[in-house]
Amino acid sequence: MRNATFSFLCLLAVSASAEEPLHILIDQHLWDAQSPAVLSSDDEFLRRVSLDLIGIPPSAADVRSFLSNEQPDKRLQIVQKLIESPHFDRHLTTSLDLMLMERHRNQHVPQNDWYSWLFTQVQSRRPWNEIVHDILVADGADGPQRPAARFYLDRQSEPHRITRDVGRIFFGRDLQCAQCHDHPNINDYLQADYHGLHAFLAPSYPVVVKVTQKEGDKSKTVEQTVHAERAGTDLTFESVFFKGTKRRTGPRLPDEVSVAVEFLYPGDEYRTAPAEGVLSVPQISRRAQLAERMTSGKNRMFNENIANRLWAHMLGRGLVHPVDLHHFENPPVSPALMTLLGERIAVMQFDLRVFLKEIALSKTYQRSFDVPANLLETASASVDALALVEQQMLSLEQSAAAADDVFDRTTDAWDAAQEAFVPLAAELDTARKGYDEARKNQATADVALQKNRTELQAKQNVLVVLQQALTTGEAAANAVSDDPDLRVAVDVFRRRMVDVEKAIPPLQKHGNEAQAAADAASEVFEKKKNEVDAVRDRLPLVQTRLAESETDLLDKRRVMQHQKTTFAALQRRREILSALAELPLVQKSIEENESASEQHRDDVTTIEGRIKAQQLLIAERATTVTRMSQPMEEARQTVEAAQAILTRKTTLVQALLTAIQATAAASASLPDDPVLVEVGSKLSERLVPLQKAQQAAAKEVRRAEAAAADRRQQHDNAAAELQRAVARMTQHEETLLKAESAVTAAVHRVKQAKEDMQSRSAKIVEDWSAEFSVASLKPLTPEQLGWAVLKVTGVYDRYYAMESEKLEKAAPLSDEQLQDATAVDRRQREIEEKTWDVLNSNVGDFVRLYASAAGAPQGDFFATADQAMFVSNAAPINGWIVPSNNNPSQRVINAQTPEDAAEELYLSILSRRPTSAEQAEVSQLLAARPAERTAVVQQLVWGLLTSIEFRFNH
Repeated sequence: MRNATFSFLCLLAVSASAEEPLHILIDQHLWDAQSPAVLSSDDEFLRRVSLDLIGIPPSAADVRSFLSNEQPDKRLQIVQKLIESPHFDRHLTTSLDLMLMERHRNQHVPQNDWYSWLFTQVQSRRPWNEIVHDILVADGADGPQRPAARFYLDRQSEPHRITRDVGRIFFGRDLQCAQCHDHPNINDYLQADYHGLHAFLAPSYPVVVKVTQKEGDKSKTVEQTVHAERAGTDLTFESVFFKGTKRRTGPRLPDEVSVAVEFLYPGDEYRTAPAEGVLSVPQISRRAQLAERMTSGKNRMFNENIANRLWAHMLGRGLVHPVDLHHFENPPVSPALMTLLGERIAVMQFDLRVFLKEIALSKTYQRSFDVPANLLETASASVDALALVEQQMLSLEQSAAAADDVFDRTTDAWDAAQEAFVPLAAELDTARKGYDEARKNQATADVALQKNRTELQAKQNVLVVLQQALTTGEAAANAVSDDPDLRVAVDVFRRRMVDVEKAIPPLQKHGNEAQAAADAASEVFEKKKNEVDAVRDRLPLVQTRLAESETDLLDKRRVMQHQKTTFAALQRRREILSALAELPLVQKSIEENESASEQHRDDVTTIEGRIKAQQLLIAERATTVTRMSQPMEEARQTVEAAQAILTRKTTLVQALLTAIQATAAASASLPDDPVLVEVGSKLSERLVPLQKAQQAAAKEVRRAEAAAADRRQQHDNAAAELQRAVARMTQHEETLLKAESAVTAAVHRVKQAKEDMQSRSAKIVEDWSAEFSVASLKPLTPEQLGWAVLKVTGVYDRYYAMESEKLEKAAPLSDEQLQDATAVDRRQREIEEKTWDVLNSNVGDFVRLYASAAGAPQGDFFATADQAMFVSNAAPINGWIVPSNNNPSQRVINAQTPEDAAEELYLSILSRRPTSAEQAEVSQLLAARPAERTAVVQQLVWGLLTSIEFRFNH
């Protein structure tokens, strides 16, 4: 029945696309001219696809075989081989377990029971939609299907919690914040969406029932919790931000119209009514409706969600990332591809292995981690693509805004229809409540009436029997008149009849009263039923209008979502292309500033030369000033000496003149005194030479002063030249500082531009990784890490061989069976399961240390001190790397040459050949400590096991 829906879906698929393999279509959407489309190397691809499909890395022998295979379709061959491996079922089961249960505690269903059930579904190749259908309808009462109920039971059967997780896990929409109001940050998550989904799950509740379990030949009764369901009702809700504005919804999947639910009168809703210790069963199961509508293949969100999660499983992130935040403001990398994947997984009838195979075969999945060396060439080529995207955005912007406006108007119409519907629905709720109360009262009255009738009939029946007994007894007593016992019996019968006859009238009176009460209750019930019917008669028109407005609203919403999703995807693409197109400008800035820096350095060199020349000139002029200081000083001293002589001469002349004047005065008083005359004459004679000498001294002073002034002028001129040279030097030094500052600034701009280039390039690589233009690094899950360590240390292969040997001894395959591929495959799966059972407990340590908390996203990468202590000191790991049983450590030790040792080491642990530098390092370490070869090899193995490369998928 279910698979019939896929014929319809196949008809809907585009015929041209249906003929093309999905991996070709994937590349048509994501492999374009602007992408650094480089395929991964063979060893890079082999490790990646092995970890993604089977959860463990390839062996060294597998790597050598794959690298030596020259067939053009060898990647198809290895993908097919991995898909058919028993490890594929195991790894896919573990991945689905993490997705569905997110490491929630096992409180009601043991982990082993749940895991075994899920493993059986995967191993038997059941479609994903059927697995989900079984999970959604499971109640836990059915023994074989009880594990499927773990999804509900270990979430405590709490409806809101289940609603949130169903929205996240199966629809990719985290609607938690829409429980009380429209989501404050995501315009696409509405409160009506949450409550429409909640209406399917709200009737659920846990109940403890008693069940009988067999243990061998014995049976015992135990209590267990099951997931029961009440009859569903429409839900009324209001936003905490708009109190008083009530809205109402029936069960509705996101992006779909409400389910038309058959009206049932109260009392008719159950096959098994709720009661203590009873698994209630409603006539109409909302959960069954949810399961049918969700998994039919027609629900776009369900289909795209699992396609997106499987994409993330393989490529490290979803087309929509995070995987539980699908909305038009967080668009897929390629909306068209997201739509295609949702359609194709439905056409594939939700065959997970076929879908994963197609992803693995795409060139998009097989891209390299490495970015192209010619980043600037790629950047230059992005300019035209950027212009095209901007043109597309321009043409889409108006239509997106128009679609938004239309959606707003249809929302107003839906609000109006709700405003008409909600009061009438509330009136129906009230009428139903009155009906139910009247129904219960009528039932109570009917029970009382029936009880009275039963008691009255019983008394009347007894009276008839007593009458017959009395008649028979009297006849016997009359016949045997002398038998006293018969007389006693007749008296007893008579007295008993009297008692019964007395009891009948009260019963008849009470019966009349009970009949009146029953008639009254029946009348009230009929009245309440009429009230319900009256409201129901008014509902169809309002419901039709509401349904029409809801249909129109959802249609317009889908158009708006498509427009906005496409616009947002183009916007994100534009940002990437813009960042890419700006790289040449940043490179030009680097080159211009490097050129400016060189020019400024040349200026500095030129100015430094000028400064050196100026320093020589200053030194030369300082020497001249110093040299001219001495003659100037000597001239000054000569002036001082001449002035001293002049002063003495002048003093003598003044003294002689004074004497002459005194002599002349005396001669005037003594005119005839010859002595005075002679003295005066002699003094006058002496005056003339003295005056001549004074004049000569004055002349010498003037000459000396002229000479000193000349020397001073020469000195001052030289000093002025020195000052001018010093000032010029200051100018040169200021120019040098400016030039050096210019160099520093240019160097800083170069540094900034290079850092900007590095930052932009890193962001571009990150964006390329996000849009799958290059492969992204993906941390191994704790389970992958644990099994990978067991695999590369040889522990897994050793235990696999042991289990194989045990089975071969216990039940060897016949020659005929060895020729039967099915029998061989069955045996390999049996060996894998036994090996897994033996080693799985070892993986628990990795889960404990590396896993996220229960209920948290399980793909986050983090490092802790406990992890470091574990890989450094854990006895199991240290024991696993001890050389033994031809494990990798032993093979490295036995290698004939250092080159062979390095190759064996890297192929075994990292699934690739070593680089020349790594090979040289291994050779050097082995050569440096030849006597400690075993210890060196263990350290090398341990070092690679604890490396970042081993922890990730590259």
